[in-house]
Amino acid sequence: MRIEGVGRAVARLGRLKASQRAEIVAALSKSMREGVRTAQTLAPDATGQTRAAITGSIDPLDLSAEITVIESGASRAEKDRAYSIEHGRKSGVRGTTEGYHFMHTTRSYLAKRWRGRITRAIRKVARQVAAGG
Repeated sequence: MRIEGVGRAVARLGRLKASQRAEIVAALSKSMREGVRTAQTLAPDATGQTRAAITGSIDPLDLSAEITVIESGASRAEKDRAYSIEHGRKSGVRGTTEGYHFMHTTRSYLAKRWRGRITRAIRKVARQVAAGG
């Protein structure tokens, strides 16, 4: 899927003052923390390993946030375990399982709230810029 105009929007947001960027970063941070808490609540907890691995990070330069279930530097076995929990196992020597779609559920549950929160922060900054602040 291609989204038009994202490059221009990111470039314009990059030219904001630090205080104005802080408004957007605060909205991203709140959304990220909320997403991590929700994903940890919805994650299956047989050993506690899956819940403990869910983390979030914010990149204030790109104005982006990310919630990860497993770090990219983890071993192949750990990545396979995390993938099979989320999406299930369709074949293999250990049989098949249904996926436990806790990340998808988190995203669908919170997407509207996140979008509204970040949109309000951007509108607030736009009003400040228009007012000469």
